[in-house]
Amino acid sequence: MNLKNLSERKRKILSAVVHESIENAEPVSSGKIQEQYMQNVSSATIRNELMSLESLGLLYQPHTSAGRIPTTEGYRYFVEEVLPSISPNPKTVQKLREDFSTKLSSVHDLVQKAASIISEQTNYASFAYAGVYDDATIQLIKLVKLTETEAVIVVKTDVGLITQVKPLPIKNTAENYLETASKFLNHAFAGRTLQEVSCEDETLNESFAEFADLFQLVLSVIQERNKNADEKLAVEGITNLFNYPEYQNQQKARQALSIMADKKKLYPVLTSGGDVEVSIKVNDASTGLEDCSVVTATYKVNGKTAGVAGVFGPVRMDYDTVVATLKGVTKVLTETLDAQNKPTPQSPNK
Repeated sequence: MNLKNLSERKRKILSAVVHESIENAEPVSSGKIQEQYMQNVSSATIRNELMSLESLGLLYQPHTSAGRIPTTEGYRYFVEEVLPSISPNPKTVQKLREDFSTKLSSVHDLVQKAASIISEQTNYASFAYAGVYDDATIQLIKLVKLTETEAVIVVKTDVGLITQVKPLPIKNTAENYLETASKFLNHAFAGRTLQEVSCEDETLNESFAEFADLFQLVLSVIQERNKNADEKLAVEGITNLFNYPEYQNQQKARQALSIMADKKKLYPVLTSGGDVEVSIKVNDASTGLEDCSVVTATYKVNGKTAGVAGVFGPVRMDYDTVVATLKGVTKVLTETLDAQNKPTPQSPNK
């Protein structure tokens, strides 16, 4: 049977088993399903459907007299095919707007608050990251001499700033030289996306041979913009994991904590969802973690991805609450950042 063609009754029974397993962390019986979800369907019919779902690899029975528990495939099917389109509660969104109403002084404050709110509302480990992604368009390049041998490289995009202190690869560090170089570099880079300039461009290199070293310097800053991702990555609620029986196993707990505590390891995990509204990875090998789920959601500035927020926890996760929370947080983050980045209206000439 094609799993996508499961009958509505099978979907409802799978959904019931998932929700009961999440709530109680124990096998679910046909009697429980009938009593709580399907009073008009006989217990015998439900048992047959449970056996069918088991044969499809979506449920399993720990022992003969027990009820059923979702398999990893069962959870994956649930979040991909059964989980309804969830929207955040309007009251929750309004509360989030109030939480973010104070203009945050730094990117770090922004992601820290977002991660804290997500952890509080879901009771799982959470993270939030602010970055400048490939589709950001460069607006301005600025080279500012810091010392005789170093300069601050500033790349302004329509999503945010990229800044880095770099050793100067040239001997001529006079201010007018760097100003002239900045003009040429702006001509080369402005209006292009980060993805476009990250590719080698022989035409540009030949056109600006006089400033080739500085050209490569700016290019390296763009390419290395996520090298210190931990500075813009906040993690909250790691100890929440110990509330779940899955992490009473020392090996699983140690594996999870090693990822969550090491931001360099966590960065590939949180960005593995791509540029989609919500990504749910259940026991996915690409995360480098076993027996866990990672749910991420992106937020935007000017319609372009500016970061990601997410939740890490057991496969037996309350996906309804997690997805609704992430959608609410990323919606308000997008509103907040768009408002903060809106150009200030010019006063009319009198």
